Amino acid sequence: MRTKGLEYFPHYRRSVFQNLIIMRYGAKGYLVVDTLLEKIFLGQEGYYLSFNDAVGEVISRTELFGLVRASFVAEIVKFCVSENFFDKELYKKYGILTSTEIQKFYIEVKSKSKNFEIVDDYLTYSIRNQLFEKQQKNADKTKQRKQEETKEDQSEGKEGEETADFSHAQQIFKKQFPSHEQTGDLKESQDINLLVKKINDSNFLSGANNLSLRWFSDNYDKVIAGFYDNFTKPSKTANLSKEIDSFNDLKRVE
Repeated sequence: MRTKGLEYFPHYRRSVFQNLIIMRYGAKGYLVVDTLLEKIFLGQEGYYLSFNDAVGEVISRTELFGLVRASFVAEIVKFCVSENFFDKELYKKYGILTSTEIQKFYIEVKSKSKNFEIVDDYLTYSIRNQLFEKQQKNADKTKQRKQEETKEDQSEGKEGEETADFSHAQQIFKKQFPSHEQTGDLKESQDINLLVKKINDSNFLSGANNLSLRWFSDNYDKVIAGFYDNFTKPSKTANLSKEIDSFNDLKRVE
C-alpha cells in the first residue's frame, strides 16, 4: 500500500509540554513522545496514528528496542491526551493520536501535491473550520469569476447584436465617417465602396457632417458622376458680387 505520510519528520524544538514530559517522565518519556510524532508524520496516514495496546507493544519492542514497556507507552499517551497535546475528542471517539498543529503542518506540505487525501471525520474542529472557510472563499472566487465571464459574454453578444442590426453599407459608412449623421441606408444596386471613394475625393462631401447615408442614397448618381468632386458652397460675398455685376450690366444697356 502506498504511504500517504510525509517524506521527512519535522523535529520541533522542545515545547513547554515536552519539557513537562521530561520533568515528569524523564528522557524516556520524551523519547516516547518523539517516537509517536515520528510514527504519525512518517506513517501510513501522515497526520494521525491509530493507537491501541497492540500498537503500544510494537512501539515498545521494535521502535524503542525494549527500552520501555508497552504500559509505559500507554501511560505517556494517556497523559498527552489528558493535557490535549493530542486531541482529546478525536482520541476518545476514534482512538487516534493527532492535533491541530500536526494536521496544519501536514496540510501545508501535502496541499502542494495533487495526491492530497484526508479524512474529514479525523480533522480537529479548528482545522475543519479553516478548510471550510478556505473552500467558501474559493467557491466565492469561482462564482465571481463565472459572473464576470457571463457579463463579458453578454456584453460581447450585445455588441454583436448591435452590429448585426446595421447593414453592410451602414457599418462601412459609420466606420469611415463617424462624424456624419448616421441615418438611412443604400439601395441594393448602390455600391458603398465606390461611394466612400467619391466622398473622400470631395472636400465638401467629406466635411459636411450633416449629410446622412439617406442623403447620399438619394443623390447617389450625382455623387458617383463627380458632381461634388470640386464643389464648394457659394458664399454670400460671391452672390453679392454676382448681383452687382448684373446691376452694372443693366446700367450699360440703359
